[in-house]
Amino acid sequence: MDTSKPKQWTKLYTEKLPILRGFTNKLHELVIALLEKRQIDYAQSEKRTKTVESFKEKTEKRGKSYSNPIDEITDACGIRIIAYYKEDVEAICDMIKEEFYVDDANSVDKSAILEPDRFGYLSVHFVIKLSSPRKDLPEWSSYMNILAEIQVRTVLQHAWALIDHKLRYKSTENTPRSLWRPLYCFSALFELADREFSNLREQKALLQEAYTRGINKGELDIDLNNDSIYSYIKKYINVDKWIKLGLDMGCKKADLSDPNLSIPRPPYFDSILGLLKLCEIHSIKELNDSLDETDKESERLMKEIIHKSTESGFTPFSVPRDLMLIKLLCKYKNKDITTIIEKTHYEPRLTGAIKEVLS
Repeated sequence: MDTSKPKQWTKLYTEKLPILRGFTNKLHELVIALLEKRQIDYAQSEKRTKTVESFKEKTEKRGKSYSNPIDEITDACGIRIIAYYKEDVEAICDMIKEEFYVDDANSVDKSAILEPDRFGYLSVHFVIKLSSPRKDLPEWSSYMNILAEIQVRTVLQHAWALIDHKLRYKSTENTPRSLWRPLYCFSALFELADREFSNLREQKALLQEAYTRGINKGELDIDLNNDSIYSYIKKYINVDKWIKLGLDMGCKKADLSDPNLSIPRPPYFDSILGLLKLCEIHSIKELNDSLDETDKESERLMKEIIHKSTESGFTPFSVPRDLMLIKLLCKYKNKDITTIIEKTHYEPRLTGAIKEVLS
């Protein structure tokens, strides 16, 4: 073996490292943007560029043979996406296949190569390159021929991988045999838990559908919880009516192209449920009655709050989710609402106006 080659490789890799780091960062930003565009939820993302020391160690590893490791090593740039559910992993994998050129020969789905009676490391590893038309854009031209690895796994698969890596690194042979079976038992439990979490997610979706069907029929005797309130506001509330109410009271017009502005989501549910509990409202029907009945006094207080907030320099937007909560605060002003107000996450000047008017 020519002993000068490893030194040359290390020198060349050191020189190329800034470009590789640039690609890792840019690729990571792109993958996150693609996930957000497709509204694929994920728990965590990681990125790393192989260090010079790690590159050198890999090229010198026994059993490995390279003619040009600068081009042959496929994981110099690495991205890892950690999803909540197995179904999300599948969606992310589909996205990667659509957005990049995938080197199938060097990519692997670890779950596909395990025998049915075996348990262990589960993750999908893609080796990718940029594909057209993205690779032809000027901002990507420096990276068009660089390989990168994108790993996709669930939270529980990630937890197993971390524990397994910590206990035995990559060599089963160097791990005491007495640890093998407990390790693989844990792997089986994690895999089962992944399936059960997916089942719970499906049950949650079915429950939301049942709430929606009932609410659409006017069946409002439903217990209050996050899912029932979400279904009620999404399917039953007249958004245009609430927007007009806010505008008539002096609020600014909001851009409601983002549905999150109309339909409350966490942390707003905590505020609503906490307030409803203090007001002794326990069902969707009781909530609907509180919001739907004509209450001139509550509307007068709402208008005063908006006026005082505007005087302090902040004019609220006419956002239905916020107006509904303010109306409930006004209607049940005699209740102990200080704690609830602190959880509303409103702009401080609006919070100050609420406290001033309702105290």
